[in-house]
Amino acid sequence: RERASERAGIVRRRGAMDLKEQGNELFKAGRFQDACVAYTDALRALERGAEGGAAPALPADEARAVRITLHSNRAACRLKLGLNAEAAADCDAALAEDGGNLKLLYRRAKANFALKKLEPAVHDVRRLLDLDPSNKAAADLMLELRAAAQEMNSTSSQTMEVIGAAGSASTDKERTSKLRSVLGTILDDAHLAASIVNRGACEQLWAMHKQAPLAIKVLSKLAEFELCWKPVLKAVDLNELAALVREGAAVGHDGGAAADQAQAEEENPSLRFDGAAAALNLLWRLQQHEDELAKANPEFAGEVPAELVLDALVKGLTGEDDALRRIAVEGTVRVCTDNTNRSRAFVENKGMDALMSLIARDFNRNEPMQQVSVVLGQVLPSLKDDDMIKNHAVQFCKPLIESENVHDQIKGVAGLNAIFFANKDLGEALVKEENLLDPLLKIARYGSERAQTLTAEVFSHVANSEDGRNMLAGDATDILKLLATADAGTVRSAAAVTLAKLNAIDFNAESENGMLVLSSVTSLLSVKASKEEHAKGVEAVSFVITDSQVKMMFIKGQGLEVLRELIKLARENAKEVYGYGLSFVFENLTMSEDDKRREKLREMEVTEEQWEQFEKLTKSQTRKSGQRDPRENVDMRIKVFVEVEGISALRALVLNSTSERVWEAASRTLCNIASVQSVRPQMIAQGALRALFKLTTAGSDKCKKFAAHALAKIFVTTDPHVLKDEQLMDTIGPLVRQVRNCDEDLVVFECCMALTNIATVSYEAKQKMVNAKAIGAFEYAQYSDTMMVRRAATQAINNLIPTDEVIAWFCKPDKLKLWLLFSSAIEDDQPTACAGTGAMANLAADERFAEALSKQENGLSTIVELANSDDLDIAHRAVVCLLQLTDTWPEGNGPEVLKEAKALEACKAVLNKFPDSAAVPAAQECVEILSK
Repeated sequence: RERASERAGIVRRRGAMDLKEQGNELFKAGRFQDACVAYTDALRALERGAEGGAAPALPADEARAVRITLHSNRAACRLKLGLNAEAAADCDAALAEDGGNLKLLYRRAKANFALKKLEPAVHDVRRLLDLDPSNKAAADLMLELRAAAQEMNSTSSQTMEVIGAAGSASTDKERTSKLRSVLGTILDDAHLAASIVNRGACEQLWAMHKQAPLAIKVLSKLAEFELCWKPVLKAVDLNELAALVREGAAVGHDGGAAADQAQAEEENPSLRFDGAAAALNLLWRLQQHEDELAKANPEFAGEVPAELVLDALVKGLTGEDDALRRIAVEGTVRVCTDNTNRSRAFVENKGMDALMSLIARDFNRNEPMQQVSVVLGQVLPSLKDDDMIKNHAVQFCKPLIESENVHDQIKGVAGLNAIFFANKDLGEALVKEENLLDPLLKIARYGSERAQTLTAEVFSHVANSEDGRNMLAGDATDILKLLATADAGTVRSAAAVTLAKLNAIDFNAESENGMLVLSSVTSLLSVKASKEEHAKGVEAVSFVITDSQVKMMFIKGQGLEVLRELIKLARENAKEVYGYGLSFVFENLTMSEDDKRREKLREMEVTEEQWEQFEKLTKSQTRKSGQRDPRENVDMRIKVFVEVEGISALRALVLNSTSERVWEAASRTLCNIASVQSVRPQMIAQGALRALFKLTTAGSDKCKKFAAHALAKIFVTTDPHVLKDEQLMDTIGPLVRQVRNCDEDLVVFECCMALTNIATVSYEAKQKMVNAKAIGAFEYAQYSDTMMVRRAATQAINNLIPTDEVIAWFCKPDKLKLWLLFSSAIEDDQPTACAGTGAMANLAADERFAEALSKQENGLSTIVELANSDDLDIAHRAVVCLLQLTDTWPEGNGPEVLKEAKALEACKAVLNKFPDSAAVPAAQECVEILSK
């Protein structure tokens, strides 16, 4: 066991080095993305070695050198891929350990140059040339940097000329046109912005702001840059900016330039301007910059009065212009977050009234309510006083909810929804402690369509907790059932979601209540429904899908229709916000709650027995009573899901979404499905492989693991000869990475088995595995504590014969000695011994192996001993090995050497012990050769 641990340490240390070499080869081949992945894996392998444990890590100095090289190499890849910020970060990490590394200084300079950060780039090149004055590449880069600096200087001069021309323009139209050009020039160029600021641009722009409010927009843009905000602050008059906000400052939209401006706005929406909105944006951004300074230096006294900014923000919230209100919302959140004094000043300065005015402006849209919830979500917690928070929340919505006025009711319920979005516990406390349930029920029964919709959504929030569901039992449930049949889709959808959460139905697809909710959900998911209704339908299903009985409902009758609608929705609207909800539903449908529980325990490194003991001690229970979901039920659901083309839905979610949460849920679902052998051909036919290939390179490590495991399951049982070569080749890399990196035995085992299967296709497949450093990965797996993993890894290496690299690897004395030991361990692990002896038989046809065996102490005698085994499989392979050696032994004297080693007697023994076996032909031929 100690020798095995020591050997595992050697393998682990070699892992990082093998991956580094793999990355180098990929880089030379121009495969920069793959090389980047290899270097990243190597860094992880190095970190695992540093964590200690049974396998020792690299010595500190060696690990440091390897780490620096890996960061440097990955930086080179990222430069090739145009990932300049990431390349600079790699260089920073490595230069922190080796500040004088010439390659790293050069690569960081290149990255910063590409990012238009000329100053740090010049600094690095100067340092490089100080260390190596004859470095031609650095000298050439310095010339490029100087040229770029001159061009920047030229662009800066041209921009200043345009600003000057705007100031002296004779018409508003000409002035506006010039300033629009300046804004477009500096839009994403921080260094150009800093350059013109240093030349006095801020003062010139402020001087013309009354004639051209677009000048304030330019100043506001400049203030976003770290290097520019202080000069902007010095140039502007804060009181005048606040006055512009208060007045609504509609200046800037002059009639003469209106047509030109409209055209410019259509071509580039970011050039839209409004004096008041720009002034407000500038005010709160300046205060944000001062706040950052105050964090670093508590004694810093800012120049931007908080009262002035807060007053402007409140006025902005009540303004007539959409852009002004949106900026006010963002500014309020930024200025008040985690700041008790400002949050209290906001609410005392009629901030809550301003928020309600946002809702009142448009009753029928959700956007104002969402804006209010964002502000409340930051302002209320920042008050740091529970009583104050509750009092403000009560005054915000309770009087309006209790009003008889229809419009007031809508405002009040919308405000309560906003509070729930901001703080669900506060919202529930208001409903319960302020006796709001009765007036809400009245609104739900007799209110307007909009009021009913908003009230049902409040009930949906309440139903998220056990106490809330108890609160809604009785009258509320009956009213919701009526609303679930309403003509208005928005009312129906909100009610259906709440009913699902209430668990008010018995989840029998044939019951009246079950049919009601399923019918409502089906309607919400239909093509004719709106996107908002789609989202509600998905939410309703996702809330109940963890129930085992509900899962079975979705494979028959009305439930199956819901499933079809969900799949259709995923195929056609994968980019929508409810993409994660869909992937969550599919994930839960294709697994049992016990599966999820076991995985969670595995992540916690706790056994089921330990967890059950913990539950007994704490008198807690995580498994629902009466909930059984046997494996046959899960398999049945998976088969139905595949039959109704669920794979195509998952494929659409993976290929069209950019959400890592969607990818992870989809990868888990595909892995669940692949566990059912009978559906694997349908998975391939419906395009699962393309989705899985993407998932092996995108998303989290867990996502990559699930995707690779799904591929392994598919390729274990699929005839690889019927698949395209590119599909096979694309599978190899992800599987090898999991063998190397994954700590779950089942994943490693199935990946080894799949690779063994793929290796049977062609020599090219074997060579691809060798190039992917599969040998080192398999070797590491051979030291697993799990026997089935050791066997699979041994067989996988065997199947890489006869590639030159594998033969050379076997010929190393330590490797050959090890495999002779594997082959001899018949009593401890017969399958591994069989695979090891089979490898010897395959290798014996190569003269290089025969020569290595001739130099191995007791090498030939071990093969002869194996031929004498009472195990037919072992003896057969050993005899084949001896037969091959009669021809390949060094100096052509194989028969003599083998006869001396008593191979003749061993072959005769095989003929006697196994007279009717497949070993007879090889044993007979060997006897004939050795008897001459």
